Amino acid sequence: MNLAVRPEFITDAANNILRERSGQADFVIGSKWTSRFLKRHGYFKKLQKKLHAERQAAEDLVRVTQYFQSLEKVVQEQGIPPEEIWNMDETGFRIGVGKDQLIVTKRKRAHYFGIPENRELATDIEAISAGGACIPPFLILSGQMHMSSCTVTSWYHIAGLDSDTAIRPTPTGYSNDEISLEWLKHFDQHSAKTSKSSKRLLILDGHGSHHTRQFIQYCDEHGIIPFGMPPNLTHVLQPLDVVDFQPLKHYHAKALDVMIRDSLVRITKIEFLSCIQEVRLQAFKPTTIQSAFRKTGIWPINPQVVLETLQARQVHRTPSPRLHPGPSSSPFETPLSL
Repeated sequence: MNLAVRPEFITDAANNILRERSGQADFVIGSKWTSRFLKRHGYFKKLQKKLHAERQAAEDLVRVTQYFQSLEKVVQEQGIPPEEIWNMDETGFRIGVGKDQLIVTKRKRAHYFGIPENRELATDIEAISAGGACIPPFLILSGQMHMSSCTVTSWYHIAGLDSDTAIRPTPTGYSNDEISLEWLKHFDQHSAKTSKSSKRLLILDGHGSHHTRQFIQYCDEHGIIPFGMPPNLTHVLQPLDVVDFQPLKHYHAKALDVMIRDSLVRITKIEFLSCIQEVRLQAFKPTTIQSAFRKTGIWPINPQVVLETLQARQVHRTPSPRLHPGPSSSPFETPLSL
């Protein structure tokens, strides 16, 4: 629900249906099929244009209002309690890169110490509920897809990870359509354990991997209602973005700082995995999670929280200085038009 659909999402879904029905993995629809489908069913394509900053700000207020109206409607119609309202998002880590720290010293010149940096990327996919719960993390680490199960199993043993933590290696360390579907199954498995309702609401951003036919179909079959946020507004609407990822990054940086000061020569995946469990315990406290939903107006449903934030930013937006032509050196000179 509330998901913005692009033509390529329809094409992808149609190709999947065609392959399932034909049994041929290489079958694809014709180049004109999607446009004809849209025309036949009375749909039309709307171009998302760039707007002037002031007009964009006004549009944002309208979109946020509509978003909360849709949210309140689905929550009331489906009878969804706060414990079943979930937000998912992902964040990236450079597993061995922290941040500068303040120290107390009488020396005025800069103070340096060796940093065993590892800029290898890791992605953490998280899900939290308005009731204050979170599911185990889904970690994507850079590595070969065919990496042996023994290697991954050793990570759990050496790092002392909870067995419910999911670890998936990819060549880039980024998520993709296949991993997003795998995460959805991970979410279903763990959120269903405590679920007392037939429906769960999953609030997510507009990433293409959340619009695939397989993703939507799995949601339909397992009582999960995907609910999309307006584009370019996740920074004020997404609980994980607005609140929880900040302490997560903060405590991760502190953990790295401790390793560095303990003269650790090299920070690897093992060190990252060894600290991430404790980092999450510090960051994802029930009160912090509930605060995230409160500050984004999701629970209790309160659109005014977000609307006031956007309006305040409009008021404090610094206008660009006006440019005026300088005085002419002669009364007969033509002023320069800017």
